[in-house]
Amino acid sequence: MKKIITFFIVIISFLFSSELNSQWQVQASVNYPIQDVFFINNFTGWAVGSNKILNTNNGGANWNVQFTGTFTMYTVTFIDQFTGWAVSGNWYPSPASIVYKTTNGGISWSSTNIPNLELVTICFPNNLTGWIAGGYNRPSGVLKTTDGGIAWFTQISNIRVLDLFFLDINTGWQAGDASMKTTNGGLNWDIIQNGTSNYLRTVYFNNNNTGWGVSGHSLDKTTNAGINWFNLYYNNNVYFSDLGFVNNNTFWAVGGLYPDGIVLKTTNSGINWIQQYCSSNNNDGYKNSVFCYDSNKVWIGGGENTHGVIYSTTNGGVTIGIQPVKSSIPLKFALNQNYPNPFNPQTKIGFDISETGKTKIVVFDVYGKEISVLLDEALTPGSYEVIFNGENLASSVYFYSIMTKDFSETKKMILLK
Repeated sequence: MKKIITFFIVIISFLFSSELNSQWQVQASVNYPIQDVFFINNFTGWAVGSNKILNTNNGGANWNVQFTGTFTMYTVTFIDQFTGWAVSGNWYPSPASIVYKTTNGGISWSSTNIPNLELVTICFPNNLTGWIAGGYNRPSGVLKTTDGGIAWFTQISNIRVLDLFFLDINTGWQAGDASMKTTNGGLNWDIIQNGTSNYLRTVYFNNNNTGWGVSGHSLDKTTNAGINWFNLYYNNNVYFSDLGFVNNNTFWAVGGLYPDGIVLKTTNSGINWIQQYCSSNNNDGYKNSVFCYDSNKVWIGGGENTHGVIYSTTNGGVTIGIQPVKSSIPLKFALNQNYPNPFNPQTKIGFDISETGKTKIVVFDVYGKEISVLLDEALTPGSYEVIFNGENLASSVYFYSIMTKDFSETKKMILLK
């Protein structure tokens, strides 16, 4: 038995030093940051960055520049496969913006100039009524259209707005220096408090009361329309930029964390988070935008300076079979005995993570041969379990090992058929 244990220690060290097997794939790499990604269906989507609008008609397998404008493109949105808008803004040497619109899927784009404002975000709940707002570097305001973007009129002036979200043509929220809510289409806006020292950067609501937002280093939630917010996740080393939702349980948060940004996923409304490995190994920088078509198909846009990337996953970006089981944060790392044991053919392996970092769980046979990699992900603190299926294996003794930066442990289990 001593020889087997010694062999496990050697192979554990080797496996942990190897690179993570990412569930995210690079779809496009360009020489400018990708600011936003939007898909109208599983195949047709758009992305913006620099002064360009990119388009794909095959789920992102190929991306082509569809249009080149004047200023930096910040946001793109579509109401159907034909009608969409993109907003671009500039602040130096003088602020100016252009709103682009297409009614033929991006084959051609018309433009509306908005002088003296740096606009960065746009929201259309239907094909006629929409809002634009800004800006990153200088206070701008909120403008509204009721004719699909032909004419725009100012609702609020001289404030900085980073995001807009409307449930319908009446009820909406804005995120920025002074986060606000309207229930009458923007005729009146009421200031809401995000409950932290940072302003809201992104906001999303799935009904009149329940919403989520990112504010600097934290991910926050409200259950009373934004009057009060409570923290779901905080990391002083991260600056969050966007949220992407499938439903009120499953969503992603992305942002900046040197050198490759950060991607977090939750499947229980933010109680637990799994950090997903998403990198092109080229110091990608910020993850700026995330768009979810469903729980499996998700896109991320990011980059900084002269490098930009579009990522995609077709399995939700996470190792199959892992589930968070407790909301409390463990005091120390631990590997639990599998249950049931003996088992046939499946068993659950529970473990505790007390610090964010890469975690790997591997199954070996009695000779030290690797049988299965059950987990190879970066996880946030929490209690988890993975399922091991020995359907195609013979009855025998097997070993499973957990490996993190500062912790490793091996336990024995018995497959009995």
